[in-house]
Amino acid sequence: MRLDRLFITFSGNVYLNGLYLEDQNGDTLVASKSLEVDVPLWPIIKGNAIGINLVEWEGLKANVFRKDSIDGFNFQFLIDAFAAEDVKAEEKTEDPDASSTSFFIKDLFFTDFDLKYNDQVTGIDTRLILGKLNLQIKEMDLETMNFHISKAEISNTDVGYYQSLPYPESEDTEAF
Repeated sequence: MRLDRLFITFSGNVYLNGLYLEDQNGDTLVASKSLEVDVPLWPIIKGNAIGINLVEWEGLKANVFRKDSIDGFNFQFLIDAFAAEDVKAEEKTEDPDASSTSFFIKDLFFTDFDLKYNDQVTGIDTRLILGKLNLQIKEMDLETMNFHISKAEISNTDVGYYQSLPYPESEDTEAF
């Protein structure tokens, strides 16, 4: 693993430059040139909202694969490293009178992405080469599923999806 720079400010800005993470075979798992995220902390502290004012991400490369169901995905070592050894399920009771916290995202600027996902167990092989994606989101209401994007731009992008195996039958699927 390599990380050139990481800055976190008291106002909620996060700057990450030069991230590189290998899988256990020495292949690139995730690499990122630069990432800037603006997360306003005051609404989180007050319990009003959790949100992101800005995500500006350049040069993301990710390679995720799974060859079989025994070894799992190439990132399984990360899950194993951070998983608690003895996790007991805790009962959660929800307060019906509790107000829900809103979530928002405002501006997304992604450039130079190269993402690969190859799952030989399910037969899914996908690739996204994203030149540029800019989204300016005016409104995001997850409860009503109301989204208003005031500006959207995508360019120099190629998406590939190949399904080599049939989807498994679901027990919940009813005949029509």
